[in-house]
Amino acid sequence: DLTPHPATRELAWVHRPVAVTFAPGSAAAFVVHNRRSHCSLSDLRGVAVLLVAGEPMHEETLEISLAPLQHETHEFSTALQAAIAAAPATATMTMQFRWTHRADTAYAPAGHLVAWDELLLRASETKDLPPPLGADTKVIADTNVSADPQPADAIFTSMVRLALMRAPIDNDGYKLMPGFGEANRIGGRALARWQRQGILADTIPAGIQHVQQRQVHDDGSVTYQHRVVVPDSLAHLPRIGVRFALPSEFAHVRWFGRGPHENYPDRNSGAMRDVWAREPDELPYLVPQEFGLRTDCEWIELVAPHSRVRIDALSPATLHFSAVHHTRCDWLHQTRA
Repeated sequence: DLTPHPATRELAWVHRPVAVTFAPGSAAAFVVHNRRSHCSLSDLRGVAVLLVAGEPMHEETLEISLAPLQHETHEFSTALQAAIAAAPATATMTMQFRWTHRADTAYAPAGHLVAWDELLLRASETKDLPPPLGADTKVIADTNVSADPQPADAIFTSMVRLALMRAPIDNDGYKLMPGFGEANRIGGRALARWQRQGILADTIPAGIQHVQQRQVHDDGSVTYQHRVVVPDSLAHLPRIGVRFALPSEFAHVRWFGRGPHENYPDRNSGAMRDVWAREPDELPYLVPQEFGLRTDCEWIELVAPHSRVRIDALSPATLHFSAVHHTRCDWLHQTRA
């Protein structure tokens, strides 16, 4: 359909011409690898950026020209080490490396991004409470301050509930021919299993225990704590999480986590930790299916013209989320229509 899909960005990262890794045995040095077999890196401009809690704090140009298939180790510069030392002791810290064309080429203009990598210098940590924000923000803390005396989640059009379902993908089974794969012992078996368990009907199977604690604070912010116990007989569920809905006026999303494209735990190496912003995802595939996840997020903001709802991950320190216009049941029913 001539429209770029999320997998094209993932493919570009897999085949990137230059890669950056930590130097063996060192947290203050990196190795640049020229993955090309035919030319140096002289046509590329490299930049290293230090991000603290998703905000750029230091940037420097990398003047590197490696011969084909060669690599080179570089120590962190004095200025970079000083910026690292000055950062808050508990903030997530990453180094991003970006490589762009110095000049126009036959297939891309100068400045076109051809390679990117990330080094995690300090991982996110669990938090007791999120930091206070402006008066236009309603905060939902998942384990700040709002002038509105109502609870922050009062704006939800459907309240927080356990979610075990995701829209099936092709590897789960034959979505258009229920029972065909199982009867002929071909294709994925997960779809038929989830059908028997009632998960695809959006029900909670017997044996699953979910305890949800909701605490409303004086400032209107709300803290949720969830405990889900799944018996061995129900292992390999599609998903274990929660879901809720907001009015359609919340038409933009900001998050600090991996992006900008959709990414999943088994394919997120090419998605960088940063502060990203966009509209809720539209279906990027020809057949309705699961899509739109963002992984390793510390916070998410759902933005309307005059207000925001912010969700902070407290413990664990990160969560995965998706913001879409339709429910997973909608996509499943559309697939079978």
